[in-house]
Amino acid sequence: MNTSFPDILICGGTSRSGLDVAELLSANGHRCIVGGRSRPEVKSEQAKRQIVWEEVDFSYNASVSDFCARLTSNTDYNIGHCVFFQRSRSTDLLESIQVSLVSSVTVVEALEQTVASHNGSITFIGSILGEKIGKEQTLAYHVSKGVIGPCVRYLAVKYGELGIRVNAIMLSTLKHSVNAKGYGPGTPLEAITNKVIPTGRPAESRDVVSMLKFLMSSDASAVTAQELHIDGGLNAMSQVSSAIQVMD
Repeated sequence: MNTSFPDILICGGTSRSGLDVAELLSANGHRCIVGGRSRPEVKSEQAKRQIVWEEVDFSYNASVSDFCARLTSNTDYNIGHCVFFQRSRSTDLLESIQVSLVSSVTVVEALEQTVASHNGSITFIGSILGEKIGKEQTLAYHVSKGVIGPCVRYLAVKYGELGIRVNAIMLSTLKHSVNAKGYGPGTPLEAITNKVIPTGRPAESRDVVSMLKFLMSSDASAVTAQELHIDGGLNAMSQVSSAIQVMD
């Protein structure tokens, strides 16, 4: 374990891109404490040593409170950075906000002193669908992503004097270990992303890790209250222009 670096808490880090990020960070020697309902299926032996699972259901206040109590009472934990990936797949508005926002704020409040002791960081994983509409997603998803920006700005101001930096990584599309085959050679998604995304490829979990490593470092000591787009420039494209390029 990298003893010179504090632990990283990843909420929603037990599957998909959240687990990808935990495994990539663990490969660099960082210990990651991941919170979620299911035990993560960790692949590498190093990741198995560096990733610690804490069971929690973010849709229930009681479960989140128990989770926070375990995090703060375990003297082996030394949490300096928090990353929030969790999302609800429910169509219920209140449950989605509970999972994406209320539970996150509850965790931040519980850990503010230990994060402050490291001049640490808090990073929310957001989506461009907080501002735009994706017909494949529900109203609940859009609303839960839409509240991330105001939350980030408020917490950044609130915790700035404690030395805690609060930012969001905003995604448009993301290639991760579960959906990677769908972006493979000859697939429709590969053809579309090559045409529509200015960099010619979708963002990947490794790109999220690169930004997280920067935000957690002293190089980002003046970076807070920001929504940073990791999408190869897709957010800057006109929808009409994107549609025309797909049709060409």
